[in-house]
Amino acid sequence: MTTAEQGPSFAPGHTSAPDAAGWAGVSRDALAARFEELAALNPDWDSYGARSVDPDALRQGQLFVEWLLQRPIPIPSIFPVPDGGVQLEWAAGAVELEVEIEPGAAVGVFVCDDRDAGHQIDGELPRDEGLFRIALERLAAYA
Repeated sequence: MTTAEQGPSFAPGHTSAPDAAGWAGVSRDALAARFEELAALNPDWDSYGARSVDPDALRQGQLFVEWLLQRPIPIPSIFPVPDGGVQLEWAAGAVELEVEIEPGAAVGVFVCDDRDAGHQIDGELPRDEGLFRIALERLAAYA
């Protein structure tokens, strides 16, 4: 099993096979280039004292995106976080999902806003795996 098949250390286990409806045509090179951009950021990249992106958070972010390539969801936007973490954001229809991988990569926190259902789902990975699966299902329903 490859590292991408295993997923990041905090990702829920999965049994689904890659889905052609997912990110078909997405350039893995483009995703890799975005992570390289984040890795190259110097301290104070935001001019407010931000830290450089933590190498562990960056690697876990890459693994998380690779794991999600197997899902029928939109391509995420990938951002640095001032504390050294990595944030992944998706939007599809009435659903927005954000995952923040904290420095040290021990925990990923997520929040999913579903305007149609009128509620929010949030939690930490790996503790709230079931809630995260629900958030992914809501996102996929609009993709």
